[in-house]
Amino acid sequence: MSSNAPAATPPTPRPATGTFYGWWIVAAFAGVLAFVSTTLGFGAGLLVEPVRAEFGWSAFAVAAAFSLRTEAGAVMAPLAGAVIDRWGCRWALGAGLVCIAIGLVFLSQAGDLWTFYAAFVVLAVGQSTIGGQAASVSVARWFVRKRNRALAILWMGPGLGFVIIPFFGALIAWFGWRNASLLWVLVVFASLPLVWVVRESPEKYGDLPDGDLPDGARGADGKSALSVAQQAARARGASMTTGQAFRNGTFWRLGLVLALTNFAAAPITQLVIPSLTREGVDPALATFVGSALPLTYAIMRFGLAQWGDKVETRNLMAFCFGVQGIGILLLTMVSGGNVALLAPFLLLFGIGFGIPVPLRGVVIADYFGVQSMGKIQGMLQFLATIGGVLGPMVQGLAADQFGGYRETYVLLAVCSLLSVPLMLSLPRTGHGPRGDSPA
Repeated sequence: MSSNAPAATPPTPRPATGTFYGWWIVAAFAGVLAFVSTTLGFGAGLLVEPVRAEFGWSAFAVAAAFSLRTEAGAVMAPLAGAVIDRWGCRWALGAGLVCIAIGLVFLSQAGDLWTFYAAFVVLAVGQSTIGGQAASVSVARWFVRKRNRALAILWMGPGLGFVIIPFFGALIAWFGWRNASLLWVLVVFASLPLVWVVRESPEKYGDLPDGDLPDGARGADGKSALSVAQQAARARGASMTTGQAFRNGTFWRLGLVLALTNFAAAPITQLVIPSLTREGVDPALATFVGSALPLTYAIMRFGLAQWGDKVETRNLMAFCFGVQGIGILLLTMVSGGNVALLAPFLLLFGIGFGIPVPLRGVVIADYFGVQSMGKIQGMLQFLATIGGVLGPMVQGLAADQFGGYRETYVLLAVCSLLSVPLMLSLPRTGHGPRGDSPA
């Protein structure tokens, strides 16, 4: 750095009056994720038995649709990330909502297994673009010091959408799964105005990340020492290019961690309702558990929003992965005559899966920066969803072979527990590949 460069000065906090616009962006994306994640994630399990009843397909065939959706989202993730880096998050959000609407129409008209799969592929493109990509990148660009808090609040959206799952189930019961899918297009259209809330970066509107006010210091020539854009770049820190990230061992170890934890969690999030009913749990109770999971996530993410910025992210994620594995092990002992363990399962899995989801965007931004975050995050999502694809397929195959799902729970728990030492092997968050300390 040149010796006559202006010295860094502490950011000026925003006055108590006036809300930083970044929080409106958090609210907009949280609203979209509330129905996208619950309907196409947890709520998708409500489609399993009606679809099987109509077509007579095996549990493996239906579960493969969820895996195919995950894989299609993974394949599209790098492209979606490039689109975000090139054209911005607003465009990606609008395109994602349109894809989801088209996918729901295709789903309502599915007449065979292949058209059923095709509908889930289209849904995957839209869901991946909005949730795994645009939302996290947009919020990471608007926040630095408060990034943990902002992403935790963002990902409370899917949890607070727990009220949507019973409503979606009621539509299926009243009108059938085809008409319910078609009616859900109206919910997508109702979300389209949120596209105009999204803006790309705070410096374009005279703000710094976190709502800090720009430094008004003047140089010797009477002009501002640093432009708002330069101050924003300084606040965010250095960024890696995509090529630099690919050549860094942290990138690949983080990808392996995410793949293992996705393998463990995807069958639970997508198939918990049919898996519990297959083990003899009352369908109403199984539906309640499936509906309560996102609410549990929301509660855990609320706690993260309060103190997450004060905790070492790497250690917190490792702890959560261990708790997730213990929670999954509890499911091996659940049956129609023993449902008491469902309460601690909800708590432990809520901690283990609910907290790390928003932290993924934090560690990616901390390790690699935000300049190429769309593409880097897209590639990591591709690696992560390899596990998300295999998990439901393995559990669906086990259900066909053994008549139940619990045989795979031990395997899922082991994968989750293996990710703990791998996560701890990463550099300390904020002191890794792009920090002052060597990786």
